[in-house]
Amino acid sequence: MANKKKINNKIFCIIIAAAALLLAGCGAQPVNEATQPLQSFTTESSISSQQAVSLDENAAPDLVIKTDQAPPAEAESPANTAKDNDEAQGAAQQENLRPASPRDQKTLLECNFFDEQMFKGHLAGSKAAAEILDMQAGLKAAIIPHHLTAGDYITAVFEQAATEDFETVVFLAPNHTGQGGDVVFSANDWETPFGILACDQELTEFLMRDKQIKGSSNDTRMQEDHAISGLIPYLTYFMPNVKTVSILLSGSVDLAKVRYLAEQLASSEKDILLICSVDFSHYLQYNEAAQKDKETIAAIEAANFPVLADFNNDHFDSAPCVTAFLTYAQELGLTQKLHWNGSSSEIVGYGPEKFIEEGITTYQIWMLNEKN
Repeated sequence: MANKKKINNKIFCIIIAAAALLLAGCGAQPVNEATQPLQSFTTESSISSQQAVSLDENAAPDLVIKTDQAPPAEAESPANTAKDNDEAQGAAQQENLRPASPRDQKTLLECNFFDEQMFKGHLAGSKAAAEILDMQAGLKAAIIPHHLTAGDYITAVFEQAATEDFETVVFLAPNHTGQGGDVVFSANDWETPFGILACDQELTEFLMRDKQIKGSSNDTRMQEDHAISGLIPYLTYFMPNVKTVSILLSGSVDLAKVRYLAEQLASSEKDILLICSVDFSHYLQYNEAAQKDKETIAAIEAANFPVLADFNNDHFDSAPCVTAFLTYAQELGLTQKLHWNGSSSEIVGYGPEKFIEEGITTYQIWMLNEKN
């Protein structure tokens, strides 16, 4: 019996030893989920290896998901890739620290009043209008309408201006609502059907910074007022490479400030074309409007600033713009000349006896020319 017990004990020890050796040979270790790749999991809730490959093939190649967890050893990036990432991150941080320039923040002004079919009609009618205007070379400044009813004549003026060599076209126009300030600028470019028309940043910023002008910037007011916005596509069509300065003047602006502004423009070394956007008598019947036009013409020919300052919409919509035009003429030593006087009723074919409930608008085109 004793020998049998010894044999059984030896067999038990052998079994225990064999089990220990078996376990040691398998090298079993506790699982650390943080170091295991996703594909190594084979539980019922995990993604199969075939599904994982399919998702990877459809993934965006540049998509990077940032985590706080280190990647598994087999997925570590090469040392040079890590270095590139560090450099890219540093460059991005430097870019964020760099102050944005005004050009970085620019938005394009919209031309809200352009009508393609109307424009085509004006192109067709501009030749006849040019014959009536009888324009000459050496153009330096002009008063033109902004109502597109007179588009044939507007087109003819810009077509003539395109024969000259201008660096910048400066628009002065009435601020019809008066909102945004007495002298409103925009430093942005215009987006037109014929391309981008660039703003003359240098001249615009120079004038805006002038403490006597005290200009303000208002893009919304600029593009929503037809006095300049309506004319920009016409300029761009004929003179796509010029730059522009766009200025709206309120009816209450100090005329001494306006004269100073005109003097600054006249003294500029740039080759400037000054366009003063003005419509004349408003809301009257034909005969009364014609009489007002006679009074306005006499005052402009005489450069009678006090009389012009007292005129209202019965005569024109912008005493400041007319004042600037005449001041510019005096500074350049040129004489203003009337090239055309017409009305909305004549353009649409109504006679002088036709009663129009809302009244009519009259138009005049004046020019300054070196060869007058």
